[in-house]
Amino acid sequence: MYLPSKSCVLAVILLGTSMLAACAENHRGYRRYAYNRCAAIEERIQRNQDSIDKIEAAGGHRDALRWYRDDLIDAKRDLAACRYRS
Repeated sequence: MYLPSKSCVLAVILLGTSMLAACAENHRGYRRYAYNRCAAIEERIQRNQDSIDKIEAAGGHRDALRWYRDDLIDAKRDLAACRYRS
């Protein structure tokens, strides 16, 4: 009966592992693309939230606060549309 050598078994294991890693990377790459296309909207949400926090902490202008809150709601709606668009 033929038993494969240790180097042959090791080569097969390494080949299988590298193929598995390549498949996982392709899947991650697609997901990364799907979320990067909406990165500008995510930054807009973060800027709006930071501005709201600053205005609330300083007791700033109510009209500015209202504008940032309205734009935050719009940005979240835009983000949902961006992520789930076909």
